[in-house]
Amino acid sequence: MKKSGLGHDMEAYRDVKVDVDAMSYFWRKNKEEGVIPLAVLNVEILNKAGHVIPDG
Repeated sequence: MKKSGLGHDMEAYRDVKVDVDAMSYFWRKNKEEGVIPLAVLNVEILNKAGHVIPDG
C-alpha cells in the first residue's frame, strides 16, 4: 500500500472506476431464422481503494 499511496481509505463508490464500451450489430444467419441482434461489451473495473471493497 505504501507504493500505491492508497492506504486504508474506504470511500466506497468513489474509489471504484468503471468503464463500459458497447458495440451492437445484426447477424443474418440464414433466411429462415432472419436477423439476430448481437452485442459485444467490454467492461473494465478498477479498484482504487487500499483493499477489497467491501472488507467485512
